[in-house]
Amino acid sequence: MEVEARVRKVIADVFNVPENQVDENCSSETLDAWDSLGHLQVIMAIEKEFDVRFKTTDLPALMSVPQLVKQITSTKAGK
Repeated sequence: MEVEARVRKVIADVFNVPENQVDENCSSETLDAWDSLGHLQVIMAIEKEFDVRFKTTDLPALMSVPQLVKQITSTKAGK
């Protein structure tokens, strides 16, 4: 499964919403449940799913599917 599809599935699971509600443009701006606590839950779930660790300073920027995909890809490439 591609990175974006896995990210979308994790977000759907964390927020308990149908996967079809989480599209490629999903963000904290488009999903009501994605608040500050939800963001931490998404980050922890993404780190577990992809076996990555994000820098604390990067977390505020990781508020959408595209930003998460980009960060995961670059983090994995750096390993």
